[in-house]
Amino acid sequence: MHDGLAVTLDFLGEDTEDAGQARAATEAYVELLGALGAAGLTPPTEVSVKLSALGMLLDEKLASDNVLAICRAADAG
Repeated sequence: MHDGLAVTLDFLGEDTEDAGQARAATEAYVELLGALGAAGLTPPTEVSVKLSALGMLLDEKLASDNVLAICRAADAG
């Protein structure tokens, strides 16, 4: 990144089958964003978010809450 290179991280997974899996995926994103921020790797690093991993197909409110938590973590980083 010192040469002006940027990085995109993709945390891929399948559709979640229950709320627990959606929360676990959300926590993984939040932890990743926290670690990137602590290491000074933001903003040059971008993180792709897979909405189906956050419970989009299970419950819109659950997915919305999970996306909001990830956005807050990204904003804090």
